[in-house]
Amino acid sequence: MAVPGSISERLPNFDTLAGELDHISACTCARSVAALLNKLILLWLDPASLWYRKEEVAGSLAAAATALRETQNADGTITSVNLNSPPDTGFVVQEVSCGLRALRPFRNEFPLIAAAYSRMHGFLDRARRCIADGGIHTPNHRWVLCAALAALHEEFSDRRLSERIEQWLAEGIDIDRDGQFSERSSAIYSAVSCQCLVEVYLLTGRTHVLDAVRRNLHATLRLLHPDGRMETSASRRQDQFRTNLTMSRYYFPYRVMAILDADAEFSAAAEYIEQRHSPALTDEAIRFYSFPILERPMPRAGHLPQRYGHLFGESGLYRHRHDSVSASVFFGSDETPDPAIGGMASGRATSPNLVTFSAGRSSCRWIRVAPHFFGVGYLRPKSVSHADGVFHLEDKRSVAYLAPLDPQQTNAAGAYPLTTCDERYWSAISLDRRATNHVQELNCSIKVSIRDNECIIQVAGECTGYVPLWFEIAHPAESEVLVNGGAPGSTAALNDECTVRISSTATSDVLELSFRPEHPTGCTPDPRVLGDVDWLRLISELHEHASLDLSMHGIPTMHNVPGRAAGSAMKGESLRLLYAPFLCPGSATLTVRALP
Repeated sequence: MAVPGSISERLPNFDTLAGELDHISACTCARSVAALLNKLILLWLDPASLWYRKEEVAGSLAAAATALRETQNADGTITSVNLNSPPDTGFVVQEVSCGLRALRPFRNEFPLIAAAYSRMHGFLDRARRCIADGGIHTPNHRWVLCAALAALHEEFSDRRLSERIEQWLAEGIDIDRDGQFSERSSAIYSAVSCQCLVEVYLLTGRTHVLDAVRRNLHATLRLLHPDGRMETSASRRQDQFRTNLTMSRYYFPYRVMAILDADAEFSAAAEYIEQRHSPALTDEAIRFYSFPILERPMPRAGHLPQRYGHLFGESGLYRHRHDSVSASVFFGSDETPDPAIGGMASGRATSPNLVTFSAGRSSCRWIRVAPHFFGVGYLRPKSVSHADGVFHLEDKRSVAYLAPLDPQQTNAAGAYPLTTCDERYWSAISLDRRATNHVQELNCSIKVSIRDNECIIQVAGECTGYVPLWFEIAHPAESEVLVNGGAPGSTAALNDECTVRISSTATSDVLELSFRPEHPTGCTPDPRVLGDVDWLRLISELHEHASLDLSMHGIPTMHNVPGRAAGSAMKGESLRLLYAPFLCPGSATLTVRALP
């Protein structure tokens, strides 16, 4: 079985892999070594490879297998930030098992291949106990361990491994009515769960696990933007703040399920990934030599969904697609109001994205609304009602001042517990035991209307004092931005309707944004004080995921003060911000439309 040409032609150069092998140290992650090992196996196995059956590749293979064994702890686990981690070991077991099955027909034919095979087999043998007895710390890890258990059972026929699979599966697969796994991680962990469950079926014949896979794969196609990116606002994992991730991780489950179900839509998805994201598939290619089902052709491809309005009710996410126009409304945050220093929490949906909007390759990666109100952060509204693409949302915030302690709660020494009253800040003065007064309130009603090529966002706010609010719009840094038809850098007076055009430099796709505030404000938005605490959130995102470059220097805002530098370039996607400020009490309307 040969790897599809669009993938095999992008296999890495042997000299590059040999260089990586030379730099492996005791601190190299086992997952990286396993990935390197499988790429070397592909170079040796694939007839289209320039290094097909070359002895120097087999020698490097044997050396990489030795390096893999050296990453393994005495208890059979590997360490990957998480110390002595069974689930991280499970990921490695999956990959090493794929490589082992691919080499199995040749293990008695070539001495260096036999050496590599023996060392890989030994790695799996040592991992058996920790996989059979080990635990997890995220929902998808259950299915990772099941896939690893299935692979080990296929190799060693150990009854304990099969029994452990049943123990995990007895918990039930975490798929909701929308076809989303509980982590709702459309760009990362949903694909992991699908791949693992497919492998469980292929290695053990447990057909019932495929129902969850089918449902998620169908749902995922309603989360695809026209430029190939995934909608991630509703995620409860790391990808919720990343806007440039694609569906490439779904390639293997789409291809297998297309064959199993003779599903034309799944075939279209697999072909789409192969055509659009083939450079990302080199880590998947080993499976063509590991699972015989991939030798069978897929059915003729149908068409991916192009026109729909789809509500993910469990996630609080509405998806709209009309050919090259894609929009989302998100109202499913797991935290309201925003804890001040909480930051992005793996396991909760905390994204403040209100709307995303794309036309072809031009996009508003997010539109958010932030009040300058007691550091409560961005608005995270809940849906009040929705019908025919119109959503009525509300966000209510209340912050009070605190009275003296009751006499029975006082302490003459002035020593009190470190507590909080509303998660915004903590102090050692028994904040949670004090009566409140001078309560300040901010109530915002938001109406979002989605049409075929247009999104209208209307925000009306009431509060006990004057509060500035901002629309915050993020777009790719490479986009061209024109304000009121002028050159980049021009400005617009807020007492007139402000029009901005965002266009991709690679295509003719254009978005037009118009902003009309009831009460313009001269306040200067600054992301370091936007919502007071969200700059800390942003720093946390940058540090953990290296996902954003919000370098604003030289990009015009939607008011007449040029943007300030706010962040440094980091690996990952590069975004820039536009702000549209207005005053509350009052209202404002932001309209985004795709120009023909």
